[in-house]
Formats: sequence, structure tokens, C-alpha cells
Amino acid sequence: MKKSRSLTVEQLVRVSVMSEDGFSTMQIASRVNCSPIMVVKIIQKKKLTGSVVDRDRSGRPRASTSRQDRTLRRMSLTNRKLTSPQPLRQWTGMCNVVACSSTAHRRRLECGLKGCKTRRKPLMTGHERRNRICSAGRYANWTCKMCEKMLFGDESTFAPLATRPTPMCGLCLERSSSQSV
Repeated sequence: MKKSRSLTVEQLVRVSVMSEDGFSTMQIASRVNCSPIMVVKIIQKKKLTGSVVDRDRSGRPRASTSRQDRTLRRMSLTNRKLTSPQPLRQWTGMCNVVACSSTAHRRRLECGLKGCKTRRKPLMTGHERRNRICSAGRYANWTCKMCEKMLFGDESTFAPLATRPTPMCGLCLERSSSQSV
């Protein structure tokens, strides 16, 4: 069964005031934008307790304080590759917290950290791949003379392949090897 959404304090007060003024539950529900059953429950709560505000819940106390949660967050940020059980051991040793790994995982999620291993960085992003392919396409129809000008301009004085009659660039080397075959 789907859990119903809770109303704000202003909406709760509005429901109680409208019920005292004599509006029907259907009219109140349409004006407050909630279900008629919720209106009936709010009116019943007002009759029983005298207030429409939710009472404090009696739940299980938290296993850690906010200071201990900050310590766990700091430990998780120092090494982002740790999974939940690994910082739990350090957390238990430093803060004397008795908690399970799922509690540590929930605390990390509350802090905005994901309890999973970090993804490997790609060698090249898609944008970098597209740029490389575009630049390779620009130079596909260059001649050997054009490549020589680009690779070895006027300011460079060394020529490692000056004694060999083969072309200077890799593109021209590929062309010459395919022509000779």
C-alpha cells in the first residue's frame, strides 16, 4: 500500500478550522488537496488530542551522534574507494560506535556520499574522441610537403630522417607502403 504524503502544519490547521466552520469532508479535501480519508483522520486526531500537530515518535534511538557521523564522513572522504564495511572498522575503533555496515552505509548516504566504488576515469572522453577524428579528417588529403612544413618548420634545425628518401609523416608512410604492395 502506498504511503500517503504528510500535510504541512498550515494545512493541518486549515483542515481543523474548516471543519469547525461546518465544511464537509469532501469540500475540505478538495480545497486542501488531500484525500477525504486524511481529512477524517485529522478531525479525529483533533477530537482525541486537542491538537493537529504530530506527536513525537517513539522510535529506536540512533546508533551514532552527529559528531560521530561527521567523523565517518571525513574518513569516507579521505579514501573514496572504500566500501561500507571498511570505514566501519575504523569508525568503530575511533568513536566506539556499535553499528552494522548497513548503518554506516545509510549515514554515508545521509551525508551525500555514495557507498560504491568510484568509476575509473576514461582515457579519452567522447568529446575528445570527436575532436581527434575531426582533426585527423582535416589532414587526410595533405601531401608530404605540407606535412614537412607542419612537423619541421623553419625554426627547427634537426632532421632525423634527412638521409632517407622516405616521407616524413606517418600518413605518407602508410600511403607509400600501400602503393608499393
